[in-house]
Amino acid sequence: MKKIGRPRKAVTKKNISVNLPSHVIDRVNDAISWQQSRSIWIEDAIINRLDSKTPDIEDIPLLTLLWEAKNREDCDDNVKFVIQSYLDSTAKKQSAETAE
Repeated sequence: MKKIGRPRKAVTKKNISVNLPSHVIDRVNDAISWQQSRSIWIEDAIINRLDSKTPDIEDIPLLTLLWEAKNREDCDDNVKFVIQSYLDSTAKKQSAETAE
């Protein structure tokens, strides 16, 4: 005998409440078509973020970020000078600490 009705979902889901700025909701709405579910789109975005191999900027050491910024072609010469000065002073501090 055939079962009648919708098949049960394999994954149990829970409702949560998330407050988002209206401009973020507008961007999400612009990114999806009228046939898509906003909830599924947000779920996919969260899963993609959790599965991402790219580290958060907070996880990258400051000196690495500064080095990369200094070596960009579009970095202003004044900014490069300031970054290089900071890197030099940090290197001096680190070498002094290791010498002790």
